Amino acid sequence: AEVAVEAVRLARGAGSGQYNATPDIKVVRETSTTANIDADHANGIHVGPIAMQMAVDKAKARAHVSSPPAPRCGTHPRR
Repeated sequence: AEVAVEAVRLARGAGSGQYNATPDIKVVRETSTTANIDADHANGIHVGPIAMQMAVDKAKARAHVSSPPAPRCGTHPRR
């Protein structure tokens, strides 16, 4: 029932011009770790998957960058 209510709300929003059903989604600014996306008044269902994929791709690209392992307690031989 909640899904149907949400679908009606989204349809009304698109019909009234509150949401853009055919957005022109653009990346406005981007760095190696962030992106600013202009969703052209789209609902999150349009831009969410794009933004998530960008975040995953950026994380994977940075996965090889790491700091040296921190020293652990108890790694020295006992006397």
